[in-house]
Amino acid sequence: MKKMGTLLLSALLAAPAFAQTRMSQAVGERYHWHHEVAELAEGWANRSDRVELVTYGTTPEGRPLQLLAFGLPENVAHLDAIQAAQQARAEGRPAEGPWSEIAVVWLSYDVHGNEASCTEAALEVMAELADPESERAQRWLQDLVVLLDPCLNPDGHDRYVHFVSQRSNLVRNPDPGHWSHSEPWPGGRLNHYLFDLNRDWAWARQPETQARLAQYTSWLPHVHADFHEMGYDSPYYFAPAAAPYHDLITPWQRTFQEHVGEGTAAAFDAEHVRYFTREDFDLFYPSYGDTYPIFRGAIGMTYEQGGGPRSGLAVTQENGHVLTLEDRIAHHVMSTFALLDVCADQTPSLLSQSSAYFEAARSGTNGSFGAYVLPAGQPGLAQLLPLLAQHGIAFGHAPAPRTARPGYDYHQAVNRPVTWTADDWIIPSNQRHSTLLHAMMDPNPALEDSLTYDITAWALPYAFGVQCYGVGGSVAVAPTAFAPATHPSSEPGAYGMAVIPTTAEGRALVAQAGAAGLAARLLTRPSHIGDRALPAGTVCYLADDQHRADWADALNELRPASVEVIGLESGHAASGVDLGSDAVRWMPVPRVAVLAGPGTRALSVGEIWWHFEAEWGISPTLLDAENLPSLEDWDVIVLPDGVRSRVAAQCEDFVQQGGTLMAIGDALDAVSRWESTSLTRRDRPAAEEQVEAIPYGERRRHWASSSVEGAIFSLQVDDTHPIAYLEGERAFALKQGTAQWAPLERGHNVAVYASDDPISGFVGHTATTGLAQQLAIGVERVGSGQIVYFVDNPLFRGFWEEGKAYFDRAILFSAAY
Repeated sequence: MKKMGTLLLSALLAAPAFAQTRMSQAVGERYHWHHEVAELAEGWANRSDRVELVTYGTTPEGRPLQLLAFGLPENVAHLDAIQAAQQARAEGRPAEGPWSEIAVVWLSYDVHGNEASCTEAALEVMAELADPESERAQRWLQDLVVLLDPCLNPDGHDRYVHFVSQRSNLVRNPDPGHWSHSEPWPGGRLNHYLFDLNRDWAWARQPETQARLAQYTSWLPHVHADFHEMGYDSPYYFAPAAAPYHDLITPWQRTFQEHVGEGTAAAFDAEHVRYFTREDFDLFYPSYGDTYPIFRGAIGMTYEQGGGPRSGLAVTQENGHVLTLEDRIAHHVMSTFALLDVCADQTPSLLSQSSAYFEAARSGTNGSFGAYVLPAGQPGLAQLLPLLAQHGIAFGHAPAPRTARPGYDYHQAVNRPVTWTADDWIIPSNQRHSTLLHAMMDPNPALEDSLTYDITAWALPYAFGVQCYGVGGSVAVAPTAFAPATHPSSEPGAYGMAVIPTTAEGRALVAQAGAAGLAARLLTRPSHIGDRALPAGTVCYLADDQHRADWADALNELRPASVEVIGLESGHAASGVDLGSDAVRWMPVPRVAVLAGPGTRALSVGEIWWHFEAEWGISPTLLDAENLPSLEDWDVIVLPDGVRSRVAAQCEDFVQQGGTLMAIGDALDAVSRWESTSLTRRDRPAAEEQVEAIPYGERRRHWASSSVEGAIFSLQVDDTHPIAYLEGERAFALKQGTAQWAPLERGHNVAVYASDDPISGFVGHTATTGLAQQLAIGVERVGSGQIVYFVDNPLFRGFWEEGKAYFDRAILFSAAY
């Protein structure tokens, strides 16, 4: 197995000169830059009638995203007919014609850029599939079309290749202590915006994911394989997966994983390669490259090769063997070929079971509810419904029922009768993607084993802050595309203009208007001007404050059509405060910086960076935490989740001298060490059972009883505080740890946990004892400045829309509290 990585070299030596210009070495001697991978893909497509290439998008750094379709020439010429046959199965129409008997297998490599042997393996697989002389490729492609994405994360991949190229010797050094095995911050695992793309499939926050999902929806493959690496002392992992399995996974999907495992095990046994199955990698969280395809009808699987970023080109393992890049490539190639063997043998079952899967989905009986009711007019619908549409999920309106239906109230977590109006939005379960709908929406999916790999709660009504009711029985819905309400451009009133930023677009407008030099004031008490009620949280642009003659035109140009700008004819209130009141506070534009670099957690930095740039439309200033300049030029500094104490310590004087510091998640630990703060960590009651009394083999499960991996808690909110304006007295937070912080003795407790128990998800039975009334969001005065505490990450993976509203106001309104 040591030198299996020569398939591509052999193919290229016999191939036209287009390939030889970039491939003077055997695969496995180095990592290839993404532009080389892209050129090879283009070369195969240009020279082979067995390959069609689609460039389906570009990364934030401008690299192409590519998907290659491999098949026999007659099948490649009719890919649209093969796609149409699968769409027909999904919709319940007959799948007919000579191309209806072809199954589709999708192979995804290198979603984590520093697991780069995956892309090298993809090059080998590409060469085999394109080779007209390959007997096994001929056998596979009689029954299959193979879709291959050689690199899901080109930006992270090249970041890693750059690191290895700079630090590698002419002669490989396998010593783990050598600097070629120590990747600098932020590493190549994440994409340009430092997101983990393998946790973004369902949430679709990143451009790479959004582009890929369009292709995925057009194909709806029967099998999806996702190739990764793990620690270099680990063996190889393949299906079947570990428990917990989500209860929406079908018996056939489980059975097919067993088939694949048996076939792969036979191949690895023959080569004496170590492997394991049924451990570590479960199928519960819906946004992985194995689970997301499962919820769209495929058999999804993860493959993990020992190696990863610390393996470089070669590394000495604990047993004294040297693991080479060639070894890692060979194992991924071997598992890919074993998968294709199984899929080719099982093609009739794949096709028939796909039809059965979608038939069950369309029946609407595979989840907790027959439909989901979303009352009209909720701001969060503008984000939630387009996301569902992106996944092919239909929704619309239905006539009001004559009598109430038995249902479930998400916000109150109780069963109660439910009715609706003809304007409310209904998401029916009897549709082809109802399995994914249930996986993303159901409040409490069954968890068969508490030892799971990721968060246990994500229900979108909580994440997007919208009221939702699950109801029993089917609902006949007239499918309707969601179009947010639009507002015409507003003429400036004699006194000014106003925006009520209840939506993400409204908050982004306030940020962009400030950056454009438009002066604003914040209404901190309700007012009624003319015929318009203006709640606390309204942002007023008064003519007397402006320094730009074209200020009204500028505001209208920045305004998205979904955001209303209100003309103010007078500052005199019919009720409430006049607009000249001290309650209408000056809103200076905050100068914001984010600490980044070594000493911070890259994922959290990326969430903040992406939120500012992609959602506010404003490029943030990221400060190198290892080499901070003077902080006097900034008004607000954000400490990401996970920031180290020595980094946070540099910000204490900034706060004392009048700055606003925002501390997220674990950053509270760092700030709590300052003598100037009163932030106090609350010790949870000790478990009655002594750890020493727990059998050694049960200790991992015992620790789970005191852990929180990710559960949703209801918050009790003081909506009179500017951070909570426009939100009401109830909110939801995704809690990822057991840390509890006492309510602030000096300062404002903007939000506290409403209960010890989660409203959705799993927590260990001792993990959240005493959590009720403990701090969730707070503001403390320190010297002349203030610290805003977010105990839970409000920007988690970019999809926790509920938290973004509080984060945004904490920055935009920072001078008002």
